[in-house]
Amino acid sequence: MTGGSTTSSTAGRRLVAVLLAVVATVGTVLVAPGAGAGPGQAPADAVLRLEGRGFGHGVGLSQWGARYMADDGDDAATILDRFYPGTSLSGGGGGDVRVRVLDAGGGQATVGFPQGGEIRSALGGPQAPGFPVVVGPGGSVQLRHDGRYYVEAVVGGSSTAAAAVAWRPAAAPANPQQLPCIPLLGPCPPADDPNGCPLGCPPPLPPILPPLLPAPAPPGTAPPPGPGVPTDPGAPAPDPGAPPPATPTGPASDSPLWAVPADGGVTAVPARERSYRGVVQAVAGGNGLGLVNQVDIERYLAGMAEVPTSWPAAVQQAQAIAARTYALRAMASGGELCDTQRCQVYAGAGREHPNQTAAVDATRGEVLTFGGELIAAVYSADAGGVSATTFEGFGTPDGVYPYLTTVAYDTPDPLPWSADIALTDVAARTGYGGTLRDVRIGATGPSGRALEVVLDGDAGPLTVDGRAFASALGLRSTLFSATVETGVVPPALEATATGVAQALPGELVPPVVAEAAEVGLPVERAAARPPIITPPVFAVVSEIGAPGRGTVARLAATALAVAVALAVSTVAGPAGTATRVAAAAVAGAVPRGWWRRLRRRGEGEWRRWRSRHAPTGRA
Repeated sequence: MTGGSTTSSTAGRRLVAVLLAVVATVGTVLVAPGAGAGPGQAPADAVLRLEGRGFGHGVGLSQWGARYMADDGDDAATILDRFYPGTSLSGGGGGDVRVRVLDAGGGQATVGFPQGGEIRSALGGPQAPGFPVVVGPGGSVQLRHDGRYYVEAVVGGSSTAAAAVAWRPAAAPANPQQLPCIPLLGPCPPADDPNGCPLGCPPPLPPILPPLLPAPAPPGTAPPPGPGVPTDPGAPAPDPGAPPPATPTGPASDSPLWAVPADGGVTAVPARERSYRGVVQAVAGGNGLGLVNQVDIERYLAGMAEVPTSWPAAVQQAQAIAARTYALRAMASGGELCDTQRCQVYAGAGREHPNQTAAVDATRGEVLTFGGELIAAVYSADAGGVSATTFEGFGTPDGVYPYLTTVAYDTPDPLPWSADIALTDVAARTGYGGTLRDVRIGATGPSGRALEVVLDGDAGPLTVDGRAFASALGLRSTLFSATVETGVVPPALEATATGVAQALPGELVPPVVAEAAEVGLPVERAAARPPIITPPVFAVVSEIGAPGRGTVARLAATALAVAVALAVSTVAGPAGTATRVAAAAVAGAVPRGWWRRLRRRGEGEWRRWRSRHAPTGRA
């Protein structure tokens, strides 16, 4: 027994030595860039420690607050009355909304029709020569703009569009005032009937191959000429050896084009990996060619991605009413919505779920009004137990929207968060010109959110707007406290996207909705990184606190935890790696009761992060 004990002790000491070497090495590599600060820089160990709670601007409805109210038995009307005091539920809210779903910088965009459809030069009424272009099931077309709008079939191994597109003759209508094309109720017209209406009829083509296969063509032949290209019977036959054109040339229009799916179908936008009900319009703009989904508001709401579909029905109904109100007010003021958090997160037909559809149907037409007008029904993920005023959240003077005010609500989890940021990084992000030595909150609003943050150092005091400060550092909210500490290794601040948060409906003007092509994470999502300790680390390190484990087993588990922590270092960057390595290395010395409590807390943080960010857009 003595020999075994000695061997175990020796092995344990060796493992401890290895762990210390690993931690020292990682710490040296990660901390080295901050060491040896030169003249004029902040001390290398000066860190701004922020302790906050909540997620988002905090104005209006708190989605997680609504969830907790529903868990306590409150219905949708009670939830809405809490977060929008003084408002009334009214009926009659309906109509179409227009949502910009893509800004194609190159002046061209591809749309597809899984169930078939048409490209029209006008949504209804007379069409330009060569329109409508009938697209069979599985077909795709490229819409292009260079002063005029063009339709071209997509050719290649990824689509059968060349076989699925039926080009109509490029003959101008005999009577410019002819009646709109009306879907046939009887047999479809012959393919050569220039007056036939093919809407709702399959294209007069051979059977279409399954998608993802190229369209076959006889050897030595080229695709048929596009509309508007005359065929001269006396012209010489095309050279069999000449390569066929890469893309058939389609008709052109001076007006924006419409993608109209077959009844009950959807229009796919491959660039977004999404599909949409209603119709999609291609419109030229300052950023190139934009795609705008025009759809009935009830179908729009069914395709939103704001709260998990597993949440209680009362939450989903309250969300549907708030979102319907927001969208209709935005349409009345600006005529168009975006599909990101600047407006409301909309993911199209692929996000539809029976639970969400049921919530939309149960509240059909219901909106929130104040003084007989639609309210600005803004909302955020979580207000941290107290909602913000409009001045705190948007800089809009308080009182303009009387129903958007400070509201306290009970929450078992105000979503606390913390961040340690080197003062050198704070100075760089906020534009402070000298050596930054102190950061303090200069003014707070009614809910306690930071309105002003004062930066002080050898360049004198600099007052920064609280929202601008949070945006620059990628913070989850402006509800935080700030202290400066020394003697702490400052982590490197990860790059965060600049993005934007939700806007009041009346502020959604056309230059703003051009941001629909999401190029980065909005501010509210910039700081939404996973917790430091992740499930793989738990799975391994949990062995450390298991009853009956000896020293060698505990140290071996710690070594494995170090390896896992290093392997998942990309989750939270180098600073996160250092934290996890250090935590795992010392975990073997932590009393088992402490470790179990730490583990439960960490697992809870992970579940909350997953439930908030994996399945939804805002929450």
